[in-house]
Amino acid sequence: MDNRGVSEVLGFVLVFSMITATVALVYVSGIPALQERRDAERVDNAERAFDVLADNVNDIYQGNAPSRATEISLDDARLAFGAPTTMRVTVTSLSPTPVYETSFRPIVYSAGTRTEIAYEGGAVIRADPGNPENAIVKRDPPMVFADDSGNGTALIPFLGTRPAGDGSAVGGSTTVLVRTVGATPTVENVSLTDGPYTLNYTIETTPERANAWRDFFDGEVPAPLKKDCPVAGTPDGVVACEIEVDRLIVTATGIDVTFN
Repeated sequence: MDNRGVSEVLGFVLVFSMITATVALVYVSGIPALQERRDAERVDNAERAFDVLADNVNDIYQGNAPSRATEISLDDARLAFGAPTTMRVTVTSLSPTPVYETSFRPIVYSAGTRTEIAYEGGAVIRADPGNPENAIVKRDPPMVFADDSGNGTALIPFLGTRPAGDGSAVGGSTTVLVRTVGATPTVENVSLTDGPYTLNYTIETTPERANAWRDFFDGEVPAPLKKDCPVAGTPDGVVACEIEVDRLIVTATGIDVTFN
């Protein structure tokens, strides 16, 4: 083979090697990036769907509809009822001490092991199971803590979601119809208007979502009402907030939920 032939072969080998290396580089660096973007879009879409779900449950809570249905696209994710959450209001300044408490099952969307979206007690919470400090309330629950010229008011709705069927989870790449129906609550409505009252509001949730509730209380409860609020989320997922108000209203709404 003459020198020209050798040069052509070497040139071909070099060009082929460069193409192969470029393809490999794009595959190694580009595919994970595309997957991360796809995962982020998937979770963002779920978050928007949960925002609609919260609107629909609020319609039931406010008496505007007996039931609602919400479509949630899973896209290789999982929709399930989470472990029970307990919300408790204790009026510590009264004797005997009244306690108003409800337990329910939050609705949880899980995208692998990195991100979950939960509808819990009226709030939409985005959490990272591996980094609980990153949990955030993306949509506030319909609670009201107000200070009107020294007169404090707390309106606390118990929105108790619970499985109406067997509570089975749904997974895969399908669209789930989440049907929510107003049902008999587990506690009665309460109205106390002759305060001041000292309240301890406790939420027993998961460690992944506790910090979101802590930050919610920190931002939503006016400073004049706070006595010891919030207590940081503990490893077992308990958040407590002690406040003082002149008027307390606790409402309860049962929400039966099915996945179709």
